[in-house]
Amino acid sequence: MNSLMIPALGGQIYAMAGMRSELNLIADGPGTFNGRNTMYSGDGFSDQHFKAHAMNEADFAAWKEKATGSADVLDAKTYVDLHKQSVADPVRHYSSYETDLFSIILRKYAPIVGPYESKGRRTHLPGGCLMLGRLTIEALPFYSWVAMGGAAVTVGGGIAVFLLITWLRAWKVLWTDWLTSVDHKKIGIMYVVLALVMLVRGFVDALMMRAQQAVSLNSEGYLPPEHFEQIFSSHGTIMIFFVAMPFLTGLINIIVPQQIGARDVAFPFLNSVSLWMTAAGAGLVLISLVVGKFSQAGWTGYPPYSGAEYSPGVGSTTGYGR
Repeated sequence: MNSLMIPALGGQIYAMAGMRSELNLIADGPGTFNGRNTMYSGDGFSDQHFKAHAMNEADFAAWKEKATGSADVLDAKTYVDLHKQSVADPVRHYSSYETDLFSIILRKYAPIVGPYESKGRRTHLPGGCLMLGRLTIEALPFYSWVAMGGAAVTVGGGIAVFLLITWLRAWKVLWTDWLTSVDHKKIGIMYVVLALVMLVRGFVDALMMRAQQAVSLNSEGYLPPEHFEQIFSSHGTIMIFFVAMPFLTGLINIIVPQQIGARDVAFPFLNSVSLWMTAAGAGLVLISLVVGKFSQAGWTGYPPYSGAEYSPGVGSTTGYGR
């Protein structure tokens, strides 16, 4: 994903594979305006700058004729050379491109991995078994020391909380007074606690992204591109769905019934079910730190980039529950 921004014109737009993006800018007069990619998008994109030219129709027609007048053809070999990491690479113009170039690129860099078919029924997933599908030893986060550290912290934190509650002998009180309660005030407090716990995870994601952007100038940084995209996706998902929404829901649970003088909400049990469905979703997001990978399609999950064609792995299924 790229976040292209032209500060002087106040314009910014996100661009990703498979998505058509249009950005309309209004300049006061002819001129050249500096722009840059504000998102770390992988090797070779850590210092990406460009220029936006504002000109009249006649000058634009002359520029277009010059740009399309090149005899160069963008073929698969040339694309491979362009794909290599580079710094301050000059702009190149191509008058045409090789037939089926997009399909060639897709097969090379985003191979489609799908289930084997037998008589119209899904019988086996590559790299897995009939019962567990793709859940193999490869699902553990051995691909990155950062991912392994996050998994260790998650598992260690869960074990520490379990041991603390056991040491305090608070399981019975926790179960009877809190976890099974339908009191709107206690449910609201648990919503807020859940939001604060997930806020820590989302905040750590934000720090990791900014640290990567800070150290990746003219270098690869400490995060592989695919891991950075996972962190970007999980950060947005967590901060919206498991921080902002539970926090506001918790405040509403605590305050609104007391404001209107009600003894409780209209459906107390359903209110409790809602809390635990939210907690279950948050738990699955935390488990994705330990088993499998998160989506790399951004937290919005825009198709077609989040579909099987462009995101063939298990990440999108984990992130968006498809």
